[in-house]
Amino acid sequence: MLDNAQHLWIGTSQGISRFSNGSFVNYSHEDSNGLVGGTINCIYQTIEGTMWFGTFGGVIKHDNTSMTNFSTQDGLVTNKISAGCIDEDNRLWLTSALGLTTYDGKKFHAFKTNNNLVNRANRIELGKDGRIWFGLMSYTQTPYDGLASFDGNNVQHYSVDDGLIGNTVSAIHVDPDGILWVGSTGRAKAEGSAGLSKFDGRNFTAFSMKSIVGDFFERDAVRAISSDTYGRIWLGRNEGVSCFDGTKFLNFHQENGLVNNEVRSLLVDRNNILWVGTYFGISRWDLKENISDVRFQTYTTEDGLSYPEILGGIYHSSDDLIWLGTSGGVSIFDGITWSSLDIRDGLSNNFIRIIGEDRNRNMWFVVGDQGVSRYRRSEIKPIVKIISLQLGAETYTTKKSKGIHQITSGRRLTVNYSAIDYLTHPIKRQYRYRMKGHSLDENWNRQTTETHFDYVFKKPGKYTFEVQAINRDLRYSDPKNISFNVLPAWYMNGWILIPTSSLIVVIMVLALVYGIRYYQQRRESELLELEAKKLQAQMLEQERETRLALEAELTDANQMQTSLLPKTAPVVEGLQIAGSSIATREVGGDFFDYLISENGRQISIAVGDVSGKGLRGAMNAVMASGILRIYAEQENNISSVMSNINKALCQSMEQDMNVTMVLAQFDTEEKLMTLANAGQHAYPLLIRGGFVQSVKAKGLALGMIPTIPYKSIVVDLESGDLLLLMTDGITEPRNADGVMYEESGRLAELVSSIPADMSIKEVVDTIINDVEAYTADEEQDDDITLVAVRVS
Repeated sequence: MLDNAQHLWIGTSQGISRFSNGSFVNYSHEDSNGLVGGTINCIYQTIEGTMWFGTFGGVIKHDNTSMTNFSTQDGLVTNKISAGCIDEDNRLWLTSALGLTTYDGKKFHAFKTNNNLVNRANRIELGKDGRIWFGLMSYTQTPYDGLASFDGNNVQHYSVDDGLIGNTVSAIHVDPDGILWVGSTGRAKAEGSAGLSKFDGRNFTAFSMKSIVGDFFERDAVRAISSDTYGRIWLGRNEGVSCFDGTKFLNFHQENGLVNNEVRSLLVDRNNILWVGTYFGISRWDLKENISDVRFQTYTTEDGLSYPEILGGIYHSSDDLIWLGTSGGVSIFDGITWSSLDIRDGLSNNFIRIIGEDRNRNMWFVVGDQGVSRYRRSEIKPIVKIISLQLGAETYTTKKSKGIHQITSGRRLTVNYSAIDYLTHPIKRQYRYRMKGHSLDENWNRQTTETHFDYVFKKPGKYTFEVQAINRDLRYSDPKNISFNVLPAWYMNGWILIPTSSLIVVIMVLALVYGIRYYQQRRESELLELEAKKLQAQMLEQERETRLALEAELTDANQMQTSLLPKTAPVVEGLQIAGSSIATREVGGDFFDYLISENGRQISIAVGDVSGKGLRGAMNAVMASGILRIYAEQENNISSVMSNINKALCQSMEQDMNVTMVLAQFDTEEKLMTLANAGQHAYPLLIRGGFVQSVKAKGLALGMIPTIPYKSIVVDLESGDLLLLMTDGITEPRNADGVMYEESGRLAELVSSIPADMSIKEVVDTIINDVEAYTADEEQDDDITLVAVRVS
């Protein structure tokens, strides 16, 4: 395949080859460069430049994403996960045919139980007493069919011999009272029959399908179970929904509003709303204590649902969102707007089997036979802009349109808007808008991907148009609005209409009689000349509008990037800290951050530089900064943090991009600095007693090779020590003679003479000012970032 940069990509049975500049560059699984499988089946590049490689071992994607995928390479015993749950200790439990795997937040562990049942389970549920329950849905009779519990040491097995109605377990659920409910099917040759079992810890109570629905189809069975706050048990069946109030069963079908009778998932959320997932969409009903006149509200793809088949479960997350596992990815609903996650957002597969959430608000997805994916919603809101207004044949930019206060009724208005959103795939960006004014419904419209709004003002009055952008994480932008004063058409006034009409008739008659021939040729010539001037003016105006729009977008991007940098240095006992970052363009690729440990004893300082300049560098800097914070919260060892960041960036960053970064951890009680370096050749400086020393730690830049280790060094600190962490924007600027600032000796001379009583903020400003003075006659071509730390 020929990509956008005219590089030729060739997929082979051993990996990928890229041909450019007259030579081949080869990538294979053995080279440890991030390939998940050797044979390349297909290659694709999206319109925004993202490269995709399909292999027998999974899918490789290179773009900016907050999705992390885990497979056998990360410790899973197999990528084909059958079921999963998260226990009270925040551990993820995954079952498969090859064994049981747990994830403690840092790595995966294979768990041996000496019992085949938990390995064969495809249903899993956490009990109130800490036990984990496993159910097997088998289609042939085996010694391990039925139900099992695991208390961390021992496995206990239950079957029809113990009172279970059927050994083919299709659903399990633990209600608020700790009672276990088990759904079974009666298909194939497995022992037992279809129905529902109740287990109180000692005995089973069985309910046959006939006792649940009376006359039933042979294929009918319980496929999903949930419970509400009124003590009722809800069942999703192959032929509808049932409710058990403790004494009797009530049944509901499509005539009650269900989108389809074939239910595959079911949930009663924390707000006591019943959600029913089917092959053709999802239905909901706000539960009440008394069940009467049940009418479900349904959602399909026409309402914004991304994919109709709800097969992978329904989950109500801690941030009050509904997550649906479908055959086409993850659908997300906040009660108003739908969004979705799929392979374009980093998922390794669109078939979602199970959804869960851990205590750190990370969402977990069991993804087809590709392992598991972890995802965390971003806190960043998109930005929406009103680009232009079009009235008839005339177009106005937003700046010019601020002066438009009056519009004549009956004219068509077109509002063009767009979003600045680094998270959402361009074709999935959504908006909502509303027009407020004279006798209008002022509710927001349903989400749309359209970037323009057409409206004809029929009545005079005051109107306001508002629009919001919505990103993939259902974060809403601050609204943008513009107001209009709509006036009646001038010819609709009677005192103008009658005299003007008469005058026009007289003029037309005179013109027809006395002037038609004379003026015809002259008029044609004038029209041609006027049209040429108008076309030229429109071209110049369009060029100016495009330039202004680009400048405005860069300004907004600068605000977004600047908002991610620390506003002030933290107050840490024993240390004085200050930092500054100056971009050479509207946006830059440098960043720095302060990360304080939970006990307050340690602070980590990161200074990074992303290859590339401008908007592209800034987007990667935002991504790298976010990944740094995620792993710094989970891990205290900076070498491990560096390795985890490197692995994530190798999966997410474009091939020709990388990040250099210094990460220094200060222990204020022990007076120690632990430092790791990823390709940053502007080494930190230690100034002690007027002597300047480079703190040299080496390592490869982040985002290049996923398996590279990062070693740290430890430096003893003394009171009065001054440490400078910087990017090459400090060391490499050149003067008019082409001599770099650091090579001139000016940097060492300056920092060795800094007075001990100079404030740490003045230290940063003094060094940056001296760099700028040194290059006063030359254009600055690199971002400047400097963090200074003085030991008290």
